[in-house]
Amino acid sequence: MVWLLMAILLFALSGVPGLFMNRQGRAGETTACLLLLVGAVCGIWSVGRACLQEGVLTLAWSWGVPGGEFLLRADALASFFIVPLCLVAGSGAVYGLVYMKSSEHPESGTRFRLFYGLIGAAILLVLTAGNSLLFLLAWEIMTIASFFLITTEEKHEEIRWAGFLYLI
Repeated sequence: MVWLLMAILLFALSGVPGLFMNRQGRAGETTACLLLLVGAVCGIWSVGRACLQEGVLTLAWSWGVPGGEFLLRADALASFFIVPLCLVAGSGAVYGLVYMKSSEHPESGTRFRLFYGLIGAAILLVLTAGNSLLFLLAWEIMTIASFFLITTEEKHEEIRWAGFLYLI
């Protein structure tokens, strides 16, 4: 289960180093891509181990939020969705190196990578949430990250309108 938690964290934090690097350079986008790829491998590795060896992976921590504990649970059904998610997120990160180059999009390239990783982490949390409170929290993170990902190129009126329609 540590591998799955590592995948979630790597996805969520993949865009953060780019915030502190040169927005015109390739270091931020390459770092984000590598972190996402390592996170994807960790996610696939964890569910592969769950299916082959342990059956169901669980991770439980107590937290101060009312309504239970922080509970992650990955079984065969979750694995069926986690593997394609990791493959698509990893290949999308590689494609993003060409699609959203920092040299061509200095204002929005970093934002794109930040919210792309965050949405991948939120979807992983949605798929592995072991209680309803964590599921709803992950769903809201996914929704807000999706809005910011949709409105990455906010200079265009149509894109702002599409983001507004998405939130509605």
